Amino acid sequence: MQIVYERNLRSAEKQHAPWIERVTSQLLAAYDGLEAACSRRPLAASGDAINQAGVSAAVAWRFTQRMIPGVVDAANDPLLRAFSAQAERWPAFAPAPARIRTQAERGPQPRPMP
Repeated sequence: MQIVYERNLRSAEKQHAPWIERVTSQLLAAYDGLEAACSRRPLAASGDAINQAGVSAAVAWRFTQRMIPGVVDAANDPLLRAFSAQAERWPAFAPAPARIRTQAERGPQPRPMP
């Protein structure tokens, strides 16, 4: 979220590169840890049964890939990528399809007051 806020809500001249680098490294470390945890203990993935950990992982993965493409290389996290794709096909996800729109798709937005 911090990367999305920094890139989409702050003007280019006010974006702080060291902050973006810091939160990007935290994000990458978190996904590395989550992928490693999934290799030791896979997320629930049978039928349409899903627990909170699975929902959180699937939603976070989709959000990250959609809103900040290229930051987290999907090739580095094959278990999360596959789990998220599978979860999105489950009936529990059908009422809330991923309709996240990028800044480019939304078009120009008014900037908040300084």
